Amino acid sequence: MKKTMSLITLVLAALAGSCQSLVPTYSNVDYAGNGNSKQMLDLYIPSGVT
Repeated sequence: MKKTMSLITLVLAALAGSCQSLVPTYSNVDYAGNGNSKQMLDLYIPSGVT
């Protein structure tokens, strides 16, 4: 059991280290049109998408 937990921890640490930090393509888009800061969203569009 201890070996299994160690392996899971190692895999999760490797995945966390390989994640890219994302920057929104469009940030604070007012999708409701009422200026409410709780109704804003960030759009993350991958590069190369048309």
